[in-house]
Amino acid sequence: MNAGDADLRQGRRTRMAPAERRALILAAASDMFQRHGYAGASIDAIAAASGISGPGIYRYFSGKTELLLALLEAAVDEAMDAIETATASDPALEGPERLADVLADHAMSKGAIITLLQGTVADMEAMDKSRLERLRGDAVGRLAQALTLRRGSLSIAEAEGRIVAALAVVGQAERFLATGANENSFRMIVRAILRL
Repeated sequence: MNAGDADLRQGRRTRMAPAERRALILAAASDMFQRHGYAGASIDAIAAASGISGPGIYRYFSGKTELLLALLEAAVDEAMDAIETATASDPALEGPERLADVLADHAMSKGAIITLLQGTVADMEAMDKSRLERLRGDAVGRLAQALTLRRGSLSIAEAEGRIVAALAVVGQAERFLATGANENSFRMIVRAILRL
């Protein structure tokens, strides 16, 4: 029996590590944004879903926009890590197809979070919109760099154009799949854009 179990039996609360608490908040925010969109998600609902008080959330994040930006940054980092991991484990997957598959798979698993990266959220303050634009620009730049490594004949500007087009499609993954289309068809469309 560990000390945490004894504390629970005696009615004492165990102290959660800050990283754990932050992860709980982000997981709840991700779920809320995916189910209700940015405008439909509230700090109170996120707090209730995470089991952390509303004021407790403000110890970690300045507000709903900060939560969204943290999720978007994590989604971009996860996609880049997945691309690097895939190509490191299987060099045959270094072409644009692997990049397309990672983007498509990420969109299908992250849903509305990727969609939110595509649009500027109307409820945001100007400074937050600026941060979102920087995040979007960074994501496009990083993905374009990855594409030029796989298609050496492309200039960075051409690669950025293809990435922007692919992200526009990726942002519509939920709608596309809701029509009854299958996931493989979705991957093929994203692949075609990056191969152009």
